[in-house]
Amino acid sequence: MSTKRRAGVVASDRTESSGRFTERAGEARRRAKTTEAWVKILVPIKRVADPANANKVKVSGATVTHDGLEWVMNPFDEWALETALRLTENAADKTRVGEIVVVSIGPKEAADTIREALGKGAERGILVEASDAELDSHAVAQVLAKIVEKEQPDL
Repeated sequence: MSTKRRAGVVASDRTESSGRFTERAGEARRRAKTTEAWVKILVPIKRVADPANANKVKVSGATVTHDGLEWVMNPFDEWALETALRLTENAADKTRVGEIVVVSIGPKEAADTIREALGKGAERGILVEASDAELDSHAVAQVLAKIVEKEQPDL
């Protein structure tokens, strides 16, 4: 799988042609029948502190340190990924009739969460690198809007 790095965004299996993104023919798309509908689903995922190890959080003055915490995929995002997998599955002949793209915004360590989603069945992952201190709801919404504009998912 090829990976390109552009302005903090890691996009897999994509090529850029004259300013417009074009998709390479993926294995899942080749297997899909032409009479079936093809759906592209974008699933945002976030890493969260493992609830089993939440007692390791230390508060020191004005900051909270997360040294020693273990990170896992948000359970609600896992359910969203599972739903996307079910929506793109043709149960009759066990083929995929869609593409699932996961996106995460966070530090480099968030790539582990994307790898977990790829292991569960997503076709591609996008990581937008940013420190947790830089992220607020407005910044995340702007980044997701740009990704939706470029990817043009159906759901």
